[in-house]
Amino acid sequence: MSETFRATLVREDGVGTWTYLTVPPGVAARLGTAARIPVVAEVEGVSFTSSVMTGPEQSRYLVVNRSVRDQAGVTDGDTVSVRLRVDTAERRVEAPGDLTEALAAAPTARETYEALSYSRQKEYVTWIEAAKRPETRQRRLAKALDLLAEGRTLKG
Repeated sequence: MSETFRATLVREDGVGTWTYLTVPPGVAARLGTAARIPVVAEVEGVSFTSSVMTGPEQSRYLVVNRSVRDQAGVTDGDTVSVRLRVDTAERRVEAPGDLTEALAAAPTARETYEALSYSRQKEYVTWIEAAKRPETRQRRLAKALDLLAEGRTLKG
């Protein structure tokens, strides 16, 4: 089952600014009741995996990142065609080799990492891979191992 609708891309200024669209209540209700619903989304024909999330006053929204917006040729304020379907495939994060090796040498950190949700694992991988310099990447790997060994998440 897929749901199709039109929505406007919204960007609010502030820290951690995202561009998102509001999912109509009827569409959200048909997708499910979980706080976070994994979906395969299409915006103007550009497909990506994401989640419909719960916002203020139980509103539902979908973040549309820059890469998707660029591929679709859309920007903030544009009204776009959207298609959503619940994603039932298991989500797995492909950890980079250096993280995999580091986790293999740190069993407590590895257990914590493996118990994390897809989104939390993805946060670690994205953060490590975003390092531009090798020294920064090594520092992030070391910090990740410390946090995981303490049972903490990156943003927690």
